[in-house]
Amino acid sequence: MKYKSFAKRYTGLFLSLLLLGIGILICFLSYPSEIQIKSIKIDVAPNRQLIGTLYTQKNAKPPYPVMVLTHGINSTKEIMSPLAIELAREGIAALTFDFGGFGESYFRPYSEGGNDTDGKAVMAFIQANPKLFDSTRIGIGGHSMGGATALGLASDDKRFKATVVLGMSGFATSIYPANLLMGIGLYEQLHPPLVMREMLQSATGENIFEFQQSGDFQSGRARLLVISPTADHLIEPYDRYLIKQSVSWVKQAFGIPGKTKPIIATWYMLGMFVICLGGLGTGGYLVRFVADEKKLKCWIPRLIFTIALTPLALGITGIIDSLWASNLILFSLALLLVCNYVLRFPKKWTATLKITGLYIGLFLGTYSAIALISTLPELLSHPQYITSIPQFLLQFPIALFYSRYRELRAILFPIYSYGLQPSYLLLILLIPELIIPGIILTGTEKTISFIVRWVRQPLNFHKFFFVNLRSIILLLGLLPVLAAIIYHQIQSGVVSSDTAIVAIETVGKGAILPGAIVILILRQQWFQKLESRCQ
Repeated sequence: MKYKSFAKRYTGLFLSLLLLGIGILICFLSYPSEIQIKSIKIDVAPNRQLIGTLYTQKNAKPPYPVMVLTHGINSTKEIMSPLAIELAREGIAALTFDFGGFGESYFRPYSEGGNDTDGKAVMAFIQANPKLFDSTRIGIGGHSMGGATALGLASDDKRFKATVVLGMSGFATSIYPANLLMGIGLYEQLHPPLVMREMLQSATGENIFEFQQSGDFQSGRARLLVISPTADHLIEPYDRYLIKQSVSWVKQAFGIPGKTKPIIATWYMLGMFVICLGGLGTGGYLVRFVADEKKLKCWIPRLIFTIALTPLALGITGIIDSLWASNLILFSLALLLVCNYVLRFPKKWTATLKITGLYIGLFLGTYSAIALISTLPELLSHPQYITSIPQFLLQFPIALFYSRYRELRAILFPIYSYGLQPSYLLLILLIPELIIPGIILTGTEKTISFIVRWVRQPLNFHKFFFVNLRSIILLLGLLPVLAAIIYHQIQSGVVSSDTAIVAIETVGKGAILPGAIVILILRQQWFQKLESRCQ
């Protein structure tokens, strides 16, 4: 009995410590110590600067061959850091930057012309530093919105010798852009394999398909389409296969011999993910053990708050790297939320972890299932892709966490490359927690519980029909108005019919259909029994 009691009490702490240790080990083994990272400023116009990051190999000597890497919409330069790290490890400098209106760069409304102007400013910066960059070996690559910019700039500028476009279709000829690699995930929502095959055939003038190279690198007419069986549109910049193919392609375009090194950037990303999970779990369980000690109970939030303020002060003053300071601050604040919640409900911590895992699994599982069903024709026509489904399911939540974390950090810290400037939104999150400890997670828990109870209410179609008849009539009357607006936008050239269809499909697959499936599952008795077991 004592052994069972001991195991029940300390199992959670042991597993959390194990996760923390595994994460630290993975990060230690995969840390790219051979590269150096430097923040740079690029002038676009008076009072308009792009903030970028330059990745280079420590042992390589300038002038470096260089790849300009451009990010997608609603993102920042860090989304391209895994590819940038791997290029730098091969001796190829990688220059990432925030487009105007994104991240740390100057503010402007979104426009494709503005993106092109920013890209040309980066090219001018490279040309203005011949001692640092090899002007005969310059390439450009990007993901999604950045892929469109890369494709357009490389088509117009013969100085680019390599082009990498991830998750984006467009127009290309057999001549321009130079040495074009097109890469997508099998589960790509916006530019699926069928569309990319059409682009490949248009760019080559040949009836060829993925993994069949056309042309040669010396003439600049090399073309290749690769499809990763482990990625969708969101996680393409973090996909091991696409990163490896991109690095290999750039090396061939630049005439750099030798095999591509094993990819480590994605392992480091995994290690940080595991450290975060293990660290929060460990902190929660340690606090739970002292929750009954009144003397320690009041000091724990103060201690964590002090830990968070320390890197903030050191980052603002420039004593430590501001990027690392922002990471430490966000982790400390997440730990503060967890600890305040555990101090209020120490006996619920394990159950809360189980329920949270269950609901996260529900949402991720629903999204993955829709992705698999949508790609069923490709899976059936290419059975070799089926064996990669488990890797896709494991990779997706890690890349999703990494991507959302980067976006959150950019929101809470508008400046983190040159100094550290926290946003007022950080105070909005912090002040309520300081006034009423545990309010954020407790409020989130109550809100989700209310929504779930509301979703599980018995359906009363008779009552629903009479109470909402007027609303239904109003809705039906607004549908033609919505259709007219969309038609006008298409006729005006603001959006194309293809873009409108893709947008509708994306919203349907990414929000409406998953939401409907989640609601259906929440109403099932078997799921409610599973939920009860977790509690």
